[in-house]
Formats: sequence, structure tokens, C-alpha cells
Amino acid sequence: MRQFREAQLSLVPTWGPHQHTRELQMGAKILDAHPELGKRVHEDLLAGRRAETGRRGLSG
Repeated sequence: MRQFREAQLSLVPTWGPHQHTRELQMGAKILDAHPELGKRVHEDLLAGRRAETGRRGLSG
């Protein structure tokens, strides 16, 4: 199971009937079935990050 952040209680306990939630559900199923994809996406999002930029304490 992918775990890249601290666990947090959900504000909405169930999925809603919206198109976006259906898309998020499908994406979650794909990532759960292929955990290596989640790791690669996470690494891709962090690539090229510059710790010397941004507000003090928020970067790096």
C-alpha cells in the first residue's frame, strides 16, 4: 500500500456521486494494484526540487 504522508482522518467518510470522485476511485484502484507506479510518480514530482527557494521552512 502506498504511504507517502502522515495518515489523516477524512473529512468526508464516503465517496460522493460526482464524476471527479469516480475518476479518483479508479486512479486509487490502479495505484493500489501497481504500487510501483505510485513510487515513480512521487519521485517524479520531487525531481528538480530546489531547497534554496520558497519561504523559509516550507522548502527542503
